[in-house]
Amino acid sequence: MKSFPTYMRASRFFAGIWKPLLGVLLVLLVIHGTATFITGRRLANEIAAIKAKGEPVSAAELAGPPIPDSENGAVIYERIFKTLPQRNLKDPNANDDGSRLLDHPENPQYWVEARAIIARSNNVLDMVRVAQSKPGCRFKANWQDGSGALFPYLSRVRRLGRFLVVKAMVDAKDGRVDSSAEDIQQAYKLTDSIKDDPCLIHLLVRLNIAHIVSKALSEIVQSQTMDERHARDLFNTLSEIDLSGHAIIAIRGERASAIYDFDQIRDGRLSLTQLYGGDEPPTVWAKCLPYYAWRPFLNMDESIYLGLMGCQIDAWRYPYRMSTPKLAAMDQSFQDLPWYAVASKIFTPVFGKGLAKRDSGQAEINGSQILMALIAFKDRYHSYPQTLDECRAKLGWKVPEDPFSGKDFIYRREGNGFLFYSIGENLRDDGGINTPPTPGTAHKAEVLRPEETKDDIVWMMDR
Repeated sequence: MKSFPTYMRASRFFAGIWKPLLGVLLVLLVIHGTATFITGRRLANEIAAIKAKGEPVSAAELAGPPIPDSENGAVIYERIFKTLPQRNLKDPNANDDGSRLLDHPENPQYWVEARAIIARSNNVLDMVRVAQSKPGCRFKANWQDGSGALFPYLSRVRRLGRFLVVKAMVDAKDGRVDSSAEDIQQAYKLTDSIKDDPCLIHLLVRLNIAHIVSKALSEIVQSQTMDERHARDLFNTLSEIDLSGHAIIAIRGERASAIYDFDQIRDGRLSLTQLYGGDEPPTVWAKCLPYYAWRPFLNMDESIYLGLMGCQIDAWRYPYRMSTPKLAAMDQSFQDLPWYAVASKIFTPVFGKGLAKRDSGQAEINGSQILMALIAFKDRYHSYPQTLDECRAKLGWKVPEDPFSGKDFIYRREGNGFLFYSIGENLRDDGGINTPPTPGTAHKAEVLRPEETKDDIVWMMDR
């Protein structure tokens, strides 16, 4: 042994420190276990408080209670989807559903194509009526997969909406005003087929469909005269569209999906690398790190996320104009998140943009209601009102306000027609002056459509 003095010194060194090292390791394990217990208990209490309010806290809850097929409008919609024209697979850029008419109404060939397509699908509206008569509507989706859930039916719902809009434009062009008004009404009602789906993408699809329908309605009204009966039916249909309620349902659903993803990280089924867009499955070390060493930090990360989402849900209960201070504070809080809040930075959606988009959609819905009220007023009194208050008083209709101002839309008579507008997201009156028309479009005095100029959302007509 004397010939190996180095090994002897090393042996004596480790013999002297293994007990202190073991003691330090035991202390660290106790600290880690205590931190995990405390943070886990606090997190469990926070989730229990959410559940006590009747809000979802797991991906499995997002599916909601089952709806029998005999009461489920989605079953009928799925049959309708199979009857709709399909996109030309030989030419992916071709819109063989007739929707090119929406962007190029001045092209006579598109009217011919649209009429042919509608003739091949002449029973769609009847089937839509049946679907909308059902007490419920829920499409099949793998909600239990949380953020990995897929919704292939959304593109089909949007496609059906575009089809109904094209049909409405063709019916109006051919003088079938009753049919055109009903087409528009059914297209608006179509947005309610996904109104209970708890995901922000469903809200965005509703907003997109409503925008397309509102644009088409404006185009139709400039060339065809609707009477008070048509206007009243459309006004009532628009009044039933609830974007604010859907927004709350959607954000709660996003939160439940994120809780599911936190559980996946905690159990080693999902790695942080995958959250950043990586495709590789979790390695052994990626599984062990969250499960053991990182667990208390992950618990605190999830608590931070729940706090952010709770504040956002509270803010989304109010119009954008009332929530801007809260949204600014939340955006600052988001920038100041602690270093360990890795998942919170990924899972938390952008606060202000989504809320502003919701209110922009609501402004279009409200503006279309006002448009119908003005048409009804003229049909009854043979001229447009001088003010929206006059329209409200004489019609007895609940003419809506601008969601961005909380006051009436800015309205004024212009020549034989009118102009009115929402002040828009910047919460400032930009005058409601439209941008110059692009080549191939009608002069502004002949156009009635919602358009964004600076930040105002404008409707106008001169007849």
